[in-house]
Amino acid sequence: MESTMGAGLRAGELTEISVGRLWTGRVITGLIAVFMLMDAAMKFVKPVQVADAFVRTGWPLEMSVVLGVILLASTVLYLIPQTAVGAVLLTGYLGGAVATDLRLENPLFSHTLFPVYFGLLTWLALWLRYPHLAQWLPLHRRSRQESGSSINQSGQRGDKAMKVAPYLNFSGQCEEAFKTYERVLGGKIVAIFNFGDSPMAAKYPEMAKKVMHATLVIGDQTILGCDAPPEYFHKPEGSSVCLEADDVESAERIFRELAEGGDVKMPIQETFWAKRYGHLIDRFGTPWMVNVSQPAYTPA
Repeated sequence: MESTMGAGLRAGELTEISVGRLWTGRVITGLIAVFMLMDAAMKFVKPVQVADAFVRTGWPLEMSVVLGVILLASTVLYLIPQTAVGAVLLTGYLGGAVATDLRLENPLFSHTLFPVYFGLLTWLALWLRYPHLAQWLPLHRRSRQESGSSINQSGQRGDKAMKVAPYLNFSGQCEEAFKTYERVLGGKIVAIFNFGDSPMAAKYPEMAKKVMHATLVIGDQTILGCDAPPEYFHKPEGSSVCLEADDVESAERIFRELAEGGDVKMPIQETFWAKRYGHLIDRFGTPWMVNVSQPAYTPA
């Protein structure tokens, strides 16, 4: 059973990357890691070449170990692919190298920009291995449709999943209604809090124990609701929550339980478009349509 109004519209899965692209990214990552780890080791050992370099750049040799620790930690984090923290830290480290070369007026392309080349390779390796980075680092400007500024025919907004959920207003029965829906629809109330526990408690003291917001989760779908203050409450008109049941038995049970104490507008029955369809307003004032689809109806 799923609620049509609360259905989550899933975006398509990202395209799987090719083996060649994956291994290219891995090889570049490995080369970067080897270079950085060797550089860090040299800063711990402090051979003559490192000492001379520190003298030329004006850095005290005592900072060698500190820089080695920073570089080693950044490289280790770069090799742990849960986040891009390592790449960000290495980018900052390489930026410091660029600043030093600029201060010393070293040759531009062979010295000053060398850390920039290395930084680009650092991010290229991640981009090759993890295609979702293309969403944040696109190689071309995406069109409005690609970037999600318009909704396509499948209901998707770009590469993000758009979800539609009904927000139900009640005149004081929200908690009771949601507990009923939780039982009848097989969902779970994951959030519910009252006006008295909110910053609006002083404005609506008479509603201290009324629900300011509730969330009911049914599978991957959501129904939201609240007790609206009297000046904002209006009975639902012109809309219904549509439930698409899996089978006739489930539809008849749901319809029967929702109809208890309510107003049946159309008894659940077989129609020319559905195996079962019924329309009711439950005792809390929420309109429901319960449906079991059948193969598309084709007029004679």
